[in-house]
Amino acid sequence: RTSDAYARLRFALAACRASVASAIGSERPRDDLVAMAAARASTELERAQASLLGAELALRHGDARNALVTWLTVASRTAGAGGTGPHAASAAELGGATGPVGGRSGGANGRIGPGATEIAVRAGVRAAAVRIELGEFEAATIGLDRAEELRGGWKGDIEQTALDAVRTDVAIARGDLREALVLCQRGLRLAAGLGYMPGVADHSQRLGLLCAWLGDVPQAEAAVERARRARLEAGERGGAAEAAAWLGWLLVGRGDAATAQLLGQEALVVARRLNLRDVRSLALAVLLAVATTRGDVASAAAVLDEHDSLGAEPRGPFAAAATRWWRTQEEPSRALHAAERAPAHGYYAIETRLELTRVRLGRDDRKTALATLDDAQSIAACSGFRELDLYARVQRSLLDPPAGPVWAALFEEASRASWVELFLWVLALDGHRRSDRGDIAGARQRFLELSARATEHGHQPFRLAAAEALGGF
Repeated sequence: RTSDAYARLRFALAACRASVASAIGSERPRDDLVAMAAARASTELERAQASLLGAELALRHGDARNALVTWLTVASRTAGAGGTGPHAASAAELGGATGPVGGRSGGANGRIGPGATEIAVRAGVRAAAVRIELGEFEAATIGLDRAEELRGGWKGDIEQTALDAVRTDVAIARGDLREALVLCQRGLRLAAGLGYMPGVADHSQRLGLLCAWLGDVPQAEAAVERARRARLEAGERGGAAEAAAWLGWLLVGRGDAATAQLLGQEALVVARRLNLRDVRSLALAVLLAVATTRGDVASAAAVLDEHDSLGAEPRGPFAAAATRWWRTQEEPSRALHAAERAPAHGYYAIETRLELTRVRLGRDDRKTALATLDDAQSIAACSGFRELDLYARVQRSLLDPPAGPVWAALFEEASRASWVELFLWVLALDGHRRSDRGDIAGARQRFLELSARATEHGHQPFRLAAAEALGGF
């Protein structure tokens, strides 16, 4: 019990317990398990591994910057041990062989667990992921290139699935959805071939969001549901909750508010229990979208209050959901405030700007609305965000009314959209256009159709709008 081998085994078991608790989601961040692993670390390699666990814990507590600094420090220190020359002596300090990435058998000194190069790669990949969240795309790419260089190029192993996942995120952040799709599909094939369910879940979830943004919503739902099942199979409660929330977000967009509410509540319960602020923000976005669909003021107020209590910036779609809620409540000042908290990049940044355009159109602020629309539409079109580009083109029709045939083509395209908000809105707009031209019978028919479709999907704001328009005939 006093041998070096026993000490290494005690550390490996402590590190394993902390890793499992982090992966499956414990009732609270397991500071005690991470502290135990750190206390049992007796070599530099073990201390580096404990630092990785500590960085994950810091991220769980919402301290992304501290986690980033730790990962960068570990990557820098352990990367030097994987080569020769000035840093060659570091390998001995780190406690053993550096060997090929993924090797877990003991070296000459009986090392248990990952080698220095593998730890450097893991730290570099995790640092890159955080840099993406912080908008530091170039630095993230450099870090990933360095990690791949340490590995000796592309390899068909588990670590490669993590690299491909983060490279996918870089491509998404830059708006290159086609490149993201190629990377994501490659990572998914690799993870499935290896039977690595966490990798299957990671890539399936990304694939689902990419398909949704590219306009293939049925494929998107199938992919996110696959991610959810894979995470449940792997025992990852937090990851399963996140997938459930994303699935709920897709479903509420398609008009299935009832199922979306169940998924949002399921995700919220887990996120509260595990103190997962990002997942909680996402689940609240789903529930706010459901409340908007139903015109449920009390539920929306409860969601907004809970999100404010998080003390965190909105995750993903929450800013867009909040902006839309306040727009439907005819509260432009609050809608503008909600939009200010949107992410700076990506799909939901563009969606929020388009909601902001509608707010400004409602205030008859055409100049500012046009500037916001120009910016959002150019990015949406270049990035391949099909439904957002369509949404922008419908908005532009209000600023620059198109000729009859052009509008008819736009109406036909928008009326086939899977996004309920979009196709209901275009029905309302066409009804008003017909009324303005004196086509009362055609307008009345269009608003009757709007009423029926809004009732079918439980969309209270558009149902009321249709009733108001029909009452005027």
